[in-house]
Amino acid sequence: MDETTFNLSVRKVLHGVGVTAQREIEKAVRDASSAGRLQDDANLKARMTLEIEVLGLRRIGRGRYRAGLTDRGGADQERGGANCHDYGSGARAGLTAAD
Repeated sequence: MDETTFNLSVRKVLHGVGVTAQREIEKAVRDASSAGRLQDDANLKARMTLEIEVLGLRRIGRGRYRAGLTDRGGADQERGGANCHDYGSGARAGLTAAD
């Protein structure tokens, strides 16, 4: 296996997923705000799943995003950090078999 080619391939997929996810979140927040379903300072609980079935890999990341529609706020992690980066093993992430 060519590590460089593999690494670039993984980065390309993750970048594409990240950009798409950000656009979808931004659109959903704008739509909900326009429809009056979202307060300007709403905290939005998020969960993302990374899964590669053939490898038996499944990781879940959790966090909270502050809508910050009035003050241009960013993401708030549940534990108070600046970003949502809670990817880890199932046990560490507090997952159950049902997740």
